[in-house]
Amino acid sequence: MKAILPEGFNLDTHCLTFPPLDYNFDNFNRDHALFILTQITLVPVRNKDIADQMQDSWTPLYSVLLRKVVHSYNDYLVYFEKTGVVNINKKYRPKIFFPDNPTSRVYRFTETYTGCEVVQVNYSKKFGNVLRKKRREEYQSLQKEYGHLTKWLWPSCKLEIDGPKANEFLQLRRQAQIDIPSLRDTRRHPIYGTVEDKDPDVQYKHAQANVNCLLSRDIGCTVDKTVGRMHTVLTNMKGDLRHLVTYAGEQLVSIDITNSQPYLSLMLFNPRVYSSKRRPPLASNEGAGRCKTNLIDIISPSIGKEIRESPLMLLNLAQLSDNEDFKDYQALVSAKASSTGPDIYTYMAKQSEEHFGIKFADRNAVKVGMFEVLFSRNLYAGRTGVKKLFKELFPSVSLLFQQLKENDHTRLPCLLQSIESYIMLKVITKAIAKKHPNIPLFTIHDSITTTARHVDTVKAIMEAELTRIIGLPPKLKIEEWNPDNLDWDKYQLALMEIE
Repeated sequence: MKAILPEGFNLDTHCLTFPPLDYNFDNFNRDHALFILTQITLVPVRNKDIADQMQDSWTPLYSVLLRKVVHSYNDYLVYFEKTGVVNINKKYRPKIFFPDNPTSRVYRFTETYTGCEVVQVNYSKKFGNVLRKKRREEYQSLQKEYGHLTKWLWPSCKLEIDGPKANEFLQLRRQAQIDIPSLRDTRRHPIYGTVEDKDPDVQYKHAQANVNCLLSRDIGCTVDKTVGRMHTVLTNMKGDLRHLVTYAGEQLVSIDITNSQPYLSLMLFNPRVYSSKRRPPLASNEGAGRCKTNLIDIISPSIGKEIRESPLMLLNLAQLSDNEDFKDYQALVSAKASSTGPDIYTYMAKQSEEHFGIKFADRNAVKVGMFEVLFSRNLYAGRTGVKKLFKELFPSVSLLFQQLKENDHTRLPCLLQSIESYIMLKVITKAIAKKHPNIPLFTIHDSITTTARHVDTVKAIMEAELTRIIGLPPKLKIEEWNPDNLDWDKYQLALMEIE
């Protein structure tokens, strides 16, 4: 394990220039200082959700986690703030993504180091052993529920990345995005539609750190306590860079659920899911007998309690299956009619143009608008027009979504992500691992990645398990991770045009 610092920053030189004792810091520890500074870069690298939500390079650091390693963590942050290395915002309000959240404390490197490359620095052997022990404890805590997946990450991991080619591509992409704003990635508020550019320098730094983690086999793994999502170096890496990743020299392939959240939402329309008398089996070796706890409680206990306390939510579930709009929705989000037929986004774009005179650029424009349907408050009309369109085309489905979001608009997206995590991590991958324990498995939320020679086996089990659980077959998309898929021309040609 190594520390990750901005290039050009030398801790030893810094401490000579700004002696910690001059700042009443008499128990300064080099390893602890390196660790604290590393977290400013590493936290968003470990969790893409945090990286996507960051504004202006500000990184949240969680005191409970820091204190487990460095009890006096705040002394280091204050020292580095006073000596011009770190900025601290104690009253930060993430207004773009979390308008209702209270203020929080966030951190970033000062302007001197913002656009720097990142470099790895060695810890002392003793402290390195401490971190390895803690990493071992982290993996051991996941062993019981996720051992069938973590065994491919720890204690030995055979994931590899072409480091030189990755860095060359990252440098090209950063330069192009700096020079040509239209090439920059953007973040969109899932509810209000606010759009802002992502900082190319920050993205580059995070991507480079991800590459370094893979090269050094420092594969972190955490599971979100709220919705149960697993975060690894693969989930936190941009999709294009994954084309340079292999497993023990073998090509990797991902199998993705098309329009996964609309498809998984079909489970919410099944009355048996909410019943504690009898529930459908989740894993192939489970029976469908009586169970004291309903399925929603198993997937998300807190939301299950809220649903039980909201009787209107389940009022018309039994009648939904007879509604034509619900039948249309079922067919569009699944492979009920044809695995190659139009998906819900293509269908909605066509219907919007033909019957409402509103033209969307493509299916992705509708897909973005579906965030409003799933994530926004019931009273929010939306900016894209998709929310109104969805209500016109699928009134029965829209009604249940509204009931699920009554009094708490975060309930539905949290529930859908919890369903996704439960099915992918605790049902499908376990079924694959039980039948084929030697097949490498890596999850990226709603997709499973494996080596090319095992794709057919994994795909067949995914289809069978999802069909059994949801009641309808899924549409699955296969993507090969191949260096030839990297779009070098997109950035090279754009840079040539401005020369």
